Amino acid sequence: IALNRPNEIKVHLRGALRNGVTKTELRELCLHSFCYCGGPASLDAFHLMKAAIPEIEAEERPARKKRGK
Repeated sequence: IALNRPNEIKVHLRGALRNGVTKTELRELCLHSFCYCGGPASLDAFHLMKAAIPEIEAEERPARKKRGK
């Protein structure tokens, strides 16, 4: 978030969701980053996450079914 690299955020977001990080925890991460990284970077990350999470979840559903999870 601090480096304001949206493509990197998406990659790490996918990994975080696969490892069980909740949406609430991600929201708290953005809130916490607001103080340390500044408002614009934090808000950009929040909006990116809000848009990317449904896409990632839709892509992961078929893979989870194949793995039996």
